[in-house]
Amino acid sequence: MSLSEPDPRVRLRAIFASPVSAADLDRLIREDPASGVRRSAVVALAKVPGDAGWGVLFALTDPVWRVRDTAVRALEARVKRSPGELPELWAKLDAWPAPCLRFQGAAYCLRMRLKHPHPGPVPPTPSEPWRDAPWWDSDPAVLEQTLRHLADDDWKRDLPLFAGVLTLQDSKQVRDILRRIRELVVAAFVRLASEEDLKSLDPLLAEARHPTASGDAGRILGERRCVSPTWAVEEKTRRADAPTLTQNGFPRVFFPPLPRVAHPRPLGRTGLSVSPLGISGRYGLNERGFELAVEAGANLFFWEPEYRAQTRFWRLMPPSQRARLHVVAGTFAATAQELHADLDLARRSLGVERLAAFLVFWVRSPARFVPEVADALAEHRERGDIQAVGISTHQRAAAKRAILDGFDVVMLRHNFIHSGAETEVLPLAAERGTGVLVFSACCQGVTMKEGVSAADSYRYALAQPGVSACWTAPRNLDELRSNLAVLRTPGMPPERVAELRAIGAAAYPPHRAFLDGVRGR
Repeated sequence: MSLSEPDPRVRLRAIFASPVSAADLDRLIREDPASGVRRSAVVALAKVPGDAGWGVLFALTDPVWRVRDTAVRALEARVKRSPGELPELWAKLDAWPAPCLRFQGAAYCLRMRLKHPHPGPVPPTPSEPWRDAPWWDSDPAVLEQTLRHLADDDWKRDLPLFAGVLTLQDSKQVRDILRRIRELVVAAFVRLASEEDLKSLDPLLAEARHPTASGDAGRILGERRCVSPTWAVEEKTRRADAPTLTQNGFPRVFFPPLPRVAHPRPLGRTGLSVSPLGISGRYGLNERGFELAVEAGANLFFWEPEYRAQTRFWRLMPPSQRARLHVVAGTFAATAQELHADLDLARRSLGVERLAAFLVFWVRSPARFVPEVADALAEHRERGDIQAVGISTHQRAAAKRAILDGFDVVMLRHNFIHSGAETEVLPLAAERGTGVLVFSACCQGVTMKEGVSAADSYRYALAQPGVSACWTAPRNLDELRSNLAVLRTPGMPPERVAELRAIGAAAYPPHRAFLDGVRGR
């Protein structure tokens, strides 16, 4: 295996298959186009003793936040292994030549994690002038629809600003929307850009480590020699499926009568009674996992089209049993036409006549609540295609607006580290009879690093008045079995709630530093 192979998977394996020199690891961090390879090189180089290992510091300038986060954690682990190197780390951070804002943010996060006595203020965020343009919206689905309706004069006026839009990165859930946004911008550059406009692409061409921007800029310059853009971007499946539960070509999943729902709770005013723990197939839980969840008394499930093992399990289930389980699905779209298509896909894929709830996902902007979307949701609810409608959001202000606007359900982030919803959202939801579904109760694993089990993280969320249920997305059967303990004992004593609240208060500053210094840049 060679570090020069074109396939990044081969380069990744080569880092760990045989000893790699510090110089080669440093080169990968600085030059490799694959962020996964750079992250692995960071982990390996941080373990190299002496000055060579400090080459990891360059990764704090990386355009991909996950690489910067890996570098922060690798440097933290290095100085914890060798506490005598801590003063040297502070000196190197302070002496870094002309630090960019990404470096400053990551360095601030690292100082907070290592309890520097004077971490300083949160560094300013990078300037992004396109966010002040009249067509900008922080919600990717809304931004896509706005750009689709822009006149050529509007494109021409702001083309240099659109170069910045090509640098947008976001969570995997909206990667298809961002891909379509980039295609719109690339097509506009190809069609309308002057030679002066094309100069705005120079910084993107120079940043080979960005996952998309440099490639998009190069594509624009290449397509200028053609009549029109001709590329096609194919998304590859990122999640490996577990093998289907079959034996001799026949399903070997058996469906005895459904057990009672474990400790059912009302989902607001929807009329639905749901198990306190809902199961998501996000991380590839196999069919046996869903079988175990049903046997344990779960009746609430979260579904998206790429959850293929979950889809297979549902199609094998007798229709009478499917009808007794509650599935929550949704759409990332911002138009009624796409909403209709996504709802139809969910019902056809799962073989169900009605979904328990259908949500508008990833809401960041009031513009997602356009009349045509609200009317489409109401129409499907009246026809009996869905029992409840709602939104999913990380933003408490958006959740409050949805509650006040009369949505049946809100799905929002809540955990004992980020507990603001306990005062800002949950009392209002309880007052209005809005069902609340909680996600990210483990704060992407941070709660476990604080010594709290996943099950207790879920119990903490369920202990808050107004919360109907909490989602878990186990990666394997062992995680699932551990989490299903919540269905047996969902309650939590008040003194344990207070204990976790205190742990969360202590953990909040460094995690806030990560969000401000690394994730938000």
